[in-house]
Amino acid sequence: MTTDVERPRHCWYDDSQESASGVDVLKLLRQYRDAETTMRTGVRADMDMGEKDILALRHLISAEGRGAVMRQKDIVSLLGITNASTSILVGRLVRDGYA
Repeated sequence: MTTDVERPRHCWYDDSQESASGVDVLKLLRQYRDAETTMRTGVRADMDMGEKDILALRHLISAEGRGAVMRQKDIVSLLGITNASTSILVGRLVRDGYA
């Protein structure tokens, strides 16, 4: 006896449709990156922060979530900026209440 059993869903998209072509995937990736850029630009403007500030804050939040302590030398390494620039960046984050 055969029964109609729904196949378990393991993904968020509808996999019953045809597969996307490589060009379709690249177009969607471009749309995603454009949306991400727009979002990041808006966040930077709203928070009055530069790109490096946002990246540093992201790393700090991630470290906090893991229960790790991030030091200034870690930020230097992650962002590829000088100790002096990192010192100024950290000073801004602390001054503005983000760190």
